[in-house]
Amino acid sequence: MASMFSIFLVSITNMCLVSGVLFNAALYKPAFMSSVNRDWNAECANDGNANVYVYSGSCAHSILDNPGWWMVDLRGQYKIEQIVLVNRGDDPAGANRTKNFTFDVFKDDPRLSGDFPMKLGQVCYTRIEPVGRAETFTQSCTAPIVGRFVRFVRYSLDMLNFCEIKVMTSTVLFLENNFSVKSNFRLQITPLSTTYTGDPSLCILLCLQRRDSDTCTAVNWIRTTKQCQMLKVNPRNVTSYVDDPNSDVYVEM
Repeated sequence: MASMFSIFLVSITNMCLVSGVLFNAALYKPAFMSSVNRDWNAECANDGNANVYVYSGSCAHSILDNPGWWMVDLRGQYKIEQIVLVNRGDDPAGANRTKNFTFDVFKDDPRLSGDFPMKLGQVCYTRIEPVGRAETFTQSCTAPIVGRFVRFVRYSLDMLNFCEIKVMTSTVLFLENNFSVKSNFRLQITPLSTTYTGDPSLCILLCLQRRDSDTCTAVNWIRTTKQCQMLKVNPRNVTSYVDDPNSDVYVEM
């Protein structure tokens, strides 16, 4: 059966998803780092898997860098309030590398500036002492910071290795999300929620509004009935497509 791939752009402005409840804005978002050791890439650190063993494939790991950095694009402007870091747990020496680091925040992509990676953004916090082996370390920013790009940076020669980073927020000021569209297919998974909407654009907006609770990242749009099925999948690893001539599936990129 023929299928069609295209890109669908959704922008929401002046939108507050939830007030007073923190949620992880970094989950499944595009992530980058100064270098990659083997296949332990940046997106291993925001895939929702907090397994602390590097060889499980759930941790980010760089080679020797100075500075070493990891960064996530939140795909919108968020009020960033807290950072959670899960440190490596399978090697004491490796775990001890997570020290003397700063989390900073940028409104625009700092890689486009001439002085990156030395450029410093608005500092959420700095920690000197090592994070413990397999420790989940939670730290609030000195004050909430509005931004899109959140970076872990360490200005010394060593490797980075940690297993999950969460960027906690309660307020979204602006969202910009791209969705890929696959026509004549749907995802065969249990929906978070099902409703009926006039068009797929509204279905996607309803999905995005669930970010504070369910992390909706995809929708099945049933064209014949105008049914909207909101789904949670890891957009980097979607395998449950099935043929359906009456449906289109939209997955966040």
